[in-house]
Amino acid sequence: MDHDGSICFSRECGAAIDGITTECPVCGGPAASMREMRLRGYGLTICGLTLIGSAAMGVWYVLGWMYWPEENGIEVDALPGMALLALAGLIGAFGITGTRMALHMVDTGRIDFAARGFMMKLVSVFVALGIAAEIVDALL
Repeated sequence: MDHDGSICFSRECGAAIDGITTECPVCGGPAASMREMRLRGYGLTICGLTLIGSAAMGVWYVLGWMYWPEENGIEVDALPGMALLALAGLIGAFGITGTRMALHMVDTGRIDFAARGFMMKLVSVFVALGIAAEIVDALL
């Protein structure tokens, strides 16, 4: 398929469509041109790399706060520090997965549904950890 085709967004369909259209003729779901998908991929690549960099900076600062508090002027106890490191790890994993998915979009003009499913699971972990943190905070 050339740059003048479209792709259906539906996970069940995912049809490659000749010509540019906003609606899939097979299932009626939304569609986008492969060129538009590649452009979205470039934007998502930038977002993913930004998340990776932010997570790396977060790890760097938290480790400094935990292990060298006299040099940084900030002291973080072990439990909150480990929680912050876990959060930075999840953000980094989200960034790595997002960058991988975005580069796939740039390369093929298609959505990687397996990576998207993994990202949704990571979001579920974020939400579950946030709820657990609120419960623990309320109990303490």
